[in-house]
Amino acid sequence: MSVLKYKNATSIDGNSFDFFVVDGKFSNEFEGQVNQQVDLSNKLVIPGLINSHTHAAMTLFKGFADDLTFKEGWEGKVWPAESKMSPEDVEAGMRFATQEILSTGTTTINDMYFHMERLAGVCKQSGLAAHLSLGPIIPKIFPGEYKTKIQNRINLLEQYSQDRIYGVLTPHAPYSLHRDDLEWVAEVSIKHDLLVHMHVAENMWEEDQCKADHDGLRPIELLDKTGVLDRPFIMAHCVWLSEADYEFLGDKPNVSIVHCPSSNMKLCSGGDQKQSFSYELAKKYGVNICLGTDGSVSNNSLDMFEEMKIAALLAKHQTGDPKCLPAQEAFDLATINGAKALRQQSSKFEDGYEADFMVIDLDHLLIQPKHLPLSHLVYGGSGHMVEATYVSGRKLFDRNIKNQEKYLSISKEFNQASRRLWDL
Repeated sequence: MSVLKYKNATSIDGNSFDFFVVDGKFSNEFEGQVNQQVDLSNKLVIPGLINSHTHAAMTLFKGFADDLTFKEGWEGKVWPAESKMSPEDVEAGMRFATQEILSTGTTTINDMYFHMERLAGVCKQSGLAAHLSLGPIIPKIFPGEYKTKIQNRINLLEQYSQDRIYGVLTPHAPYSLHRDDLEWVAEVSIKHDLLVHMHVAENMWEEDQCKADHDGLRPIELLDKTGVLDRPFIMAHCVWLSEADYEFLGDKPNVSIVHCPSSNMKLCSGGDQKQSFSYELAKKYGVNICLGTDGSVSNNSLDMFEEMKIAALLAKHQTGDPKCLPAQEAFDLATINGAKALRQQSSKFEDGYEADFMVIDLDHLLIQPKHLPLSHLVYGGSGHMVEATYVSGRKLFDRNIKNQEKYLSISKEFNQASRRLWDL
């Protein structure tokens, strides 16, 4: 049994507290032999952040589509390069991404990308908790048999469970699927108790496309008819939902929405109508709301501190109400709400919860004055202020330890892959 005692830590509300980590889980009390005591005086200790929607390996394509239209950037540059990616390229992208993720205080990701075996290997090596796509389901864009591949991966999931690596069903979007694809997803989700993770209502044209392809059904209606909304379901973006959609989703307790404000704005997903995901309406109807960066093509950063700030400011700007999405709620989007969506016990310093946390020096210039840490974290914070990141009690990142040789090796492999894909 491994038992560590952390003492004199400062909580997000400014109070001093002690806690134990027993075999990777939090405990507030422990009677017995402690292996090590760690003094966290003058250190802010907060839960690790959860990135509930990302395509982490797309760090390979960071900058490829900047300042371009969707057709120019994605159809002209990203998708052609993506089609020529090797499994080794994806692994190199993910390995580099985990450096940024862990160094900025994120401890769990919900990722949607290719080559699960490669991604799982990288996450296992790094220690990052990860919910990974069992395989792309995009039959209208990339036709071909996918069900056998996904079933084979489901059969192998047990080998990853001790490493907190989980498989997720990831149908791409309503417009890229047939109705029977979604019905199959619902059936497999029930059979194997799997999460479903999907892009929904990201762009204005999707509703017309969905209606044309699915007998007049709007995206939310299609998802409901096929049964996936009765499963644990995580829908990303949701820029083009109506108030009736939010009200309907509020009656679906297993459904969560992932807000991706940076990506939505960069891609102009709201069109010339400046449409946006409505935090105000989602909250009004009781929908669980999480936060995600999306991929590095449409964000350029995997730093969840940036995402908290942007989400909060956008909500205030949208509503004209400075009280909309206050700091505590923004922090919840990136912690307890993400944990709820992913069905994991984390983001709280409570007995039996995963010991996922980060340490920040209270003398850091971004945390001044010291008596208002929550405000500083959300409105002025940056992942670069994180001193150490722990997942299941293991220290996976320490800014005070410089492993330049390891970083340069990862960076070299990554840059070679990215440059080759750029030159194709």
